[in-house]
Formats: sequence, C-alpha cells, structure tokens
Amino acid sequence: MKKVLVIGSTVVDVVVNLVDHLPKTGEDVHIRSQHMSLGGCAYNVSDSIRHFQVPYILFSPVGTGVYGNFIREELHIRGISSPIPTPERENGCCYCFVEDTGERSFISYHGAEYLFEKEWFSLIPLEEIDSIYICGLEIEESTGENIVEFLAYPERIYPIGRLDKDSQGLLLMTNQGDLVNKIMRCGNGHEKEYEVTIDRPVTEEFLEKMASGLWLAELERKTLPCRVRKTGDKSFSIILTQGLNRQIRRMCEACGCHVRTLKRMRIMNIRLGNLKEGSFREITGDEYRTLLAQLEQSNSLSERDLRLKNK
Repeated sequence: MKKVLVIGSTVVDVVVNLVDHLPKTGEDVHIRSQHMSLGGCAYNVSDSIRHFQVPYILFSPVGTGVYGNFIREELHIRGISSPIPTPERENGCCYCFVEDTGERSFISYHGAEYLFEKEWFSLIPLEEIDSIYICGLEIEESTGENIVEFLAYPERIYPIGRLDKDSQGLLLMTNQGDLVNKIMRCGNGHEKEYEVTIDRPVTEEFLEKMASGLWLAELERKTLPCRVRKTGDKSFSIILTQGLNRQIRRMCEACGCHVRTLKRMRIMNIRLGNLKEGSFREITGDEYRTLLAQLEQSNSLSERDLRLKNK
C-alpha cells in the first residue's frame, strides 16, 4: 500500500483549564490545571490516519526551543520522523484556554512549523505517495508558494470565508480572488444563513435580542439587525450580513447561553442542500449567473464573468 503525504504544521497545544472565566484586562484569575500535548493540523490528521492503519509520511518542520524539543521527543516516542531537517528557528505553539462552560479561546504563535523551504520538497519519496493532504494555513504564509509550486497545480484556489473547527456547513472555494471580497465585505450586505442549537430553550425574548443587534464587549461593536427564526425548542436559524469573529457564538453568550452546534446553510443564493460532509459540487448555469448578478452592484465584474452572465 502506498502512503499519504501529510504537509503542514505540528505544534504544542498548551491547554489551560480555568477555574471560572478568562481574565478581563488587568484582572487576575486562577487556573485549575495545565498541560502540553501535540497538536497542529498536520499532526492531528496523521494521527487520525494512523488509527486506520494507513501508511503516511508526516512532512512537518520542527523548530528549536522548548516547544520544538517537546515535539521531537513526543514524535520519537511514537516512532514518527519527518524528512525535513531542523530549521534554525523557534517552533511555535497554541495556547488553549478552557472555561468552566467548555468554551475555548486560543492564542497562537506561528514559528518554524509554518515555513517550508523550497529545497525540502526534493526529500519527498514521490514513488511511495499516492495521495496528499495539505493544511491551508501554511499556504497563506510567506513560503506558501513553495507548497503550491510543489503541487504543480495550474491555479490557486481561494476560500470564501472560513468555518471554525467547531462549526460545519457550506464553504465556497473559487479561483477568482476578486469574488472573495465581493461576497464577504460587510458593506455589500450579502446574506449568510446558519442553523444553530443552544444549551437552553429559545424564547421570544432571545429572538428579539438577537434580531435587534447586540453589543459585543470583546469586539467593542454592536451587531447589525438580522433575521432570526425559531426552528425547535433549542434551535433557531439566523441570517447575517456581517462576518465578525465568532459572531453567532458571541451573540448567544451575550444572551446568556452557549452554542452547541452551528451549521452554515447558505451564502447568498448558494445553498448547502443535501451535500454531504466532505463532498463538493461545482456552481454552474443559472445558479452561477444569479450569483454574478447579485454581485454586479457590489463591485465591477471581470469581462469574462459579464460575458457569461449575459449568455
């Protein structure tokens, strides 16, 4: 059986379990416990592959410093090695703060694990590989073009927005970089629809607060009015035209509850429908032309898109 090549980062997750809540500016709080463990998208994926007894190569830089040394030791214990030589740069880490409610907040320090030198790719035994997994964040870093060049892919693909790792649903990908800002820019007012479940019953008071706009102290901003509809005892749908960081989760917390599941169902006229997790489809025909028509007032479209729209 040939191997899966896993390209990406391996970091140290420093998990801090808080007694109660995250400190406000200038506030002191106590922690219940802390520990370090291996993390990073590439390591996590390779560990999942290992459980299925599929052979793989972890192509992940491990830098210097206390975190790099910890990673090397842990990988050695697991019998894992990377063909990449040790770069002369400190390895990064991710601080994960866990509140009593289970809510997690992250602070990341990007180091050697996100940088890939061009000459390293010649160390990959291509004859042993039949599939490749690549973490997207690494492509966005300063050496990301080295990864793209290694793949010899004819064009770059851009994600339109993101989903955090605790969320699911629709994610659009495009080779037209100009579409990203047109769709995501708040001022254009384009809709994104989500299905949400929370940890307590949905009341009329809750719906009114969510719909009218909420002050988010952490972001020092008030959310724009939105449309909210109850769909079950502890579930609702919400249509936003904003894209603030963890907006729905922060809005729910401002109302005294916490999100249990969050799924994006629609971006503008593009619906998730029956598309299964991990699957994809192309946006073509009338669906694509409708999307372009809605974007026409947001910004000027390329001549190619205008010709396609008018066919």
